[in-house]
Amino acid sequence: MGALSAQWSPRGNFVTFTSCCTKIQVFVVNVNGRHLRQLTFTANSVQSLTPVWSPDGQKILFQREFFQGQNPTGGALYTVRRNGTGLFRVTKLPTFIFAQGGAFFYSWGTART
Repeated sequence: MGALSAQWSPRGNFVTFTSCCTKIQVFVVNVNGRHLRQLTFTANSVQSLTPVWSPDGQKILFQREFFQGQNPTGGALYTVRRNGTGLFRVTKLPTFIFAQGGAFFYSWGTART
């Protein structure tokens, strides 16, 4: 497994990243390399990518893309707690985003967690 879009947690004690390359999902690991945890899972041709941390380091925002075969059919933004619980869909994303090439990069900013 390789890693893409790695992000340090706000306190610098965890890293979240997207796995590469066949089953693209979100993971979190301690900076010492221990306690690797998969936060999202492949189901019905779903990929999860571009994770970013909430300012308090408790949640991760990421993009989920849905496919039918090789064709993207839409997506949404989700949050999940760093322990893998509390999966929550924030909003759907317009289908045209995926037709034009896919992933974007996000920042949590100053929004409430």
